[in-house]
Amino acid sequence: MPALSEEYSVSSLGILGPCATGKARPSSILRVLVEFDQAPGLFRFVRLKRELPESAGVKVDLVPKSTLRPELGKQVMKKLVDV
Repeated sequence: MPALSEEYSVSSLGILGPCATGKARPSSILRVLVEFDQAPGLFRFVRLKRELPESAGVKVDLVPKSTLRPELGKQVMKKLVDV
């Protein structure tokens, strides 16, 4: 897969939830917070969302940073592990 920054204009990625805290189980979903330099269209976003699990070998929940509500975003950013 091409570099995410080149193919999808990804400026940053971060891991959330149990995978970020070291409490992941085999059934845990890898929650990834993504920020884009330029927001992709719907089809490109869906393609990225499909490619990540193939690359990671686990289920992935892709969350655009721009969709976080401000009050939730502050809490999320405190626990975020940058990739």
